[in-house]
Amino acid sequence: MKRLIVLLFIICLLPCVNVFASPSYTGTYMFTAGGNDKAKNIDQIEDLINQWFSDEGLLYQADMEYLGKIEEDGSTEGDNFDVFWGDDTHTNGTWLAPELVKYYSVKAGPRYSMYFVDPEITTGLFSTEYELKSKTMSHISFWTNQGSYRTPSPTPEPTTSVLFGLGLLVLVGLNRKT
Repeated sequence: MKRLIVLLFIICLLPCVNVFASPSYTGTYMFTAGGNDKAKNIDQIEDLINQWFSDEGLLYQADMEYLGKIEEDGSTEGDNFDVFWGDDTHTNGTWLAPELVKYYSVKAGPRYSMYFVDPEITTGLFSTEYELKSKTMSHISFWTNQGSYRTPSPTPEPTTSVLFGLGLLVLVGLNRKT
């Protein structure tokens, strides 16, 4: 029943979303890489994700867990995944997962694109727009994450440091007068 309510919500909401913003995917596009996004390649994928976060100025250590995938023909690896195609070309649509997803990857041709979702969600839009060679989707893989990320502490601006130093000098000067 819960899946039916979510599905009805998606069906009712998607036309409204497309009118205003025309989103093609959910989450933050991270990168496109050659090769495969299989669970056996998890160390390589984690390295790429850690590099992406580093490039974005975030401290991060990925610890991913593979949840499953949806094939282009609609078959799934894992329980209760579902896909609703946006058109007959299978280049976009809506995915539905049985548990919270932190990352998903869209594989098309010899490449896959990785997307980051924060906060985690169980449904979203996908597109093959970042896979250049082939626009027809092969599969979508879903990942959760046990790692953590945080923004590094900001470095004080020089002006702030100078004002702080002057304030200390004033306090020392006032202390000596008394």
